[in-house]
Amino acid sequence: MRAVRIHGRQDMRIEDVPDPEVGLGQVLIRVAEVGICGSDLHYLSDGAAGVFKIKAPLIPGHEMSGVVDEDPSGRYAPGTPVTVHPATWGQPSADLGEDRRHLWPGGGYLEELSSDHVDRWRYRRSHAYFDQYGQVPPALHL
Repeated sequence: MRAVRIHGRQDMRIEDVPDPEVGLGQVLIRVAEVGICGSDLHYLSDGAAGVFKIKAPLIPGHEMSGVVDEDPSGRYAPGTPVTVHPATWGQPSADLGEDRRHLWPGGGYLEELSSDHVDRWRYRRSHAYFDQYGQVPPALHL
């Protein structure tokens, strides 16, 4: 499939990338909407967002919604509308309570360079871990 990837400062390319494969504890999502945030703009304009420098080609956008395409666990039916919270929590820290888990060491975001995530973000399809997404209420339509 095709994706936009940022390779460094002012270096953005449209490239062919492999389709994502759903893994254990993951759900494959057909993406409907994507948000581009300030960090994505900094990655393109500066090659970094704060102290996080681009180490490998980066597909921007970690705020998204869509529908379940595949859930090997059977927990969600195909077509179920979901929104993704892009954080992957790190290891609990005695100094940082549950209300600050976004700061736990080893955490990150989908495709965020501060983590060890593989290239998981896709424009048409993506996957997320169960604790990263939630079902969209029926009153909201994608």
